[in-house]
Amino acid sequence: MSAMEVVLNKIQEGGTALQAKLSFKTKEMATYINNFFEAANIPLKICYMSSLFIFKTDKDVNLLRFLYYSLIEKGIYIWEGGTCFISTVHTDDQIIKLVKAIQDSCYDMVKAGCYHFNISPEILTTEFIKDHLVLDEKKNTFNGSSI
Repeated sequence: MSAMEVVLNKIQEGGTALQAKLSFKTKEMATYINNFFEAANIPLKICYMSSLFIFKTDKDVNLLRFLYYSLIEKGIYIWEGGTCFISTVHTDDQIIKLVKAIQDSCYDMVKAGCYHFNISPEILTTEFIKDHLVLDEKKNTFNGSSI
């Protein structure tokens, strides 16, 4: 009960701004990754609502499985049901790490000869991602479209 009380107090203290901030970060991350998927012709998409998101594909379920296994190898676990969320404890650096791991996983599949995605290696650096993925609403002037 005490843990629940702490959580509820945090939500109450943060008010609507708390959820708005999480929703903004989720939207920006999903848009960035979806633009990456589209530019590389990867048949995946992140669907999101508020701070929840999920990977979807209409074409290749094995691609999704390979992505999940590759992310585990990189230290990121996605629950088998696929539903993910960004919370107040996730830092911007952790979100950038997730984005990089997703992109690197897709590139690894290309290098292994499993898929023929159109991925440019120069966009895979942490510096590139930090320069192009803006997770702070006050600094947001980029919509992820130049990937």
